[in-house]
Amino acid sequence: AGNVIEAALNNGANRIDSLSFDVKEPESLRRAALKDAVRDARNKADILAGALGVRITGIKLVTENVGSVTSRDNTRLGKNAMDMVAISAMVAPLEAGTIDVSATVHVDYIVE
Repeated sequence: AGNVIEAALNNGANRIDSLSFDVKEPESLRRAALKDAVRDARNKADILAGALGVRITGIKLVTENVGSVTSRDNTRLGKNAMDMVAISAMVAPLEAGTIDVSATVHVDYIVE
């Protein structure tokens, strides 16, 4: 990203509003997060059922809450030509961060 910004500045760019990072295939990551959420729900339900002395015999309802992909957004970038000197000084320190992918589910289990 630093090289792209530097090239833009060197070729006359006078405004950079923001910089954000994303993943190539967010859907596959969302599916994996959803599978993890379902597995986690079942594990927790098994613990609760064991503590209550009942057993899970089925599923009554499953609801998926909207998952999210949260990326790091670099809003420190300036908004006009006066800030370009500061931005060019910032180009080198741009570094990789993390992108969080999450999913949640609500599961109503049938117990006996």
